[in-house]
Amino acid sequence: MNKIPLALFLYVFCISAYAVKETSSISETNIPPERSMQHSARNSETYTYIKCVYRKNKDKNFDATSSWEWGRAGNTANNYATVHGHWYSSAILANMFYTKASHQEIKNVCINTLNKKDINYSDLIPYASDYTLSYYYSFWNEGSNIPSIEVGKTKLDRMVVFGDSLSDTINVYNGSYGTVPNSNTWFLGHFSNGLVWHEYLSKKHIKVPGYTWATGNAESGSNLIFSGFSQQLDSFESYMKKSNGYDIGQTLFLAMFGGNDFITGNKLPDDIVNNYKTALVRLKNLGAKQVAIFTLPDFSTIPAVKNWSQSERDKLKNKSIEFNTKLNLLINSLKSTYPDVKWIMPDLNAAFDKIIKNPASFNYVNTKDTCLNLRDSSLDYIAGASPKDECKNSNGAFIFWDNMHTTTKMHEDISDILGNEIKFLL
Repeated sequence: MNKIPLALFLYVFCISAYAVKETSSISETNIPPERSMQHSARNSETYTYIKCVYRKNKDKNFDATSSWEWGRAGNTANNYATVHGHWYSSAILANMFYTKASHQEIKNVCINTLNKKDINYSDLIPYASDYTLSYYYSFWNEGSNIPSIEVGKTKLDRMVVFGDSLSDTINVYNGSYGTVPNSNTWFLGHFSNGLVWHEYLSKKHIKVPGYTWATGNAESGSNLIFSGFSQQLDSFESYMKKSNGYDIGQTLFLAMFGGNDFITGNKLPDDIVNNYKTALVRLKNLGAKQVAIFTLPDFSTIPAVKNWSQSERDKLKNKSIEFNTKLNLLINSLKSTYPDVKWIMPDLNAAFDKIIKNPASFNYVNTKDTCLNLRDSSLDYIAGASPKDECKNSNGAFIFWDNMHTTTKMHEDISDILGNEIKFLL
């Protein structure tokens, strides 16, 4: 990967069977991860362990703290579950683990492990790991037994997400050596207090596993540190080439950029549209068959710009309006030029607007302020912050978690609206 170390994200849909079965790809060992030294074996068939990450306080939405357990297997507490496959490379920071084990099987191990320990958890995410202090790597399912489902008229087996911090779930956290965002204030690797929109989309609506190349602070174009759309595509392509039996035609690609372009990058709508055009044509040439590009909401309502002048906020609002108009023209052009690809444009702007204008219908008590008691400094993402009493008393029923990002409740509500739209468009 180019600008920032990348560890992909995996979140899989719920299943009904909780038993852990030994398969050709999942087995067990009594050798602890710290002693196995499997992290030294790369680029060849090997095995790894499972870190079962979860949000600790299921009933307290304002509490983002997390913990994890090693995935266990067998009838004894001393046996660790092992997943067989191969690593992407010998890199320590940027890596992922390819396996024929299904996402259902891997998550099943974690469900069984946490249930046996009577842990009251939520937001469960399995990661590949060889030792306690390792980074959080994703499992990529490969081979001929990949589960797929019909969504609308489309057959899918996974989602791949490109974007910024609204979609990042672990990449900046890994790239910053576990310092950003503070994991006591933001759910591990997420810029929110829990799951984000595409994870809810995967969990509740599209129901296939999702992987994110999205990077916090990214713009649609490249900058010196954070990977834009083209750089995220570079990384995706390199990982795709190492996968056995991957059918790109069964992947739903999702792209959402623009907030950083407008708010901190001072970019124009044409800049984003041009970056989109270049990357989307390239994605088509890689073999993509269904691609969703989202409209942008009115960013003039977010807490980060509350001290801007009215004139500045009006300009920001108009940028989103102009972008959405020009994005629609781009999508229509792509449909005409590349009719073999399903180009869809879910209306994030309309979904956001519906909730902001009808907060009581969605059980929100605050639409303007942050849940967190922030110092209005970028250092907050390192130092952390505590929720305000009003947010605690409402159990996190705020629109905004911090100055730039929404709460997990808002992510879920957005996903519920967009999920139905995406299924209709597919």
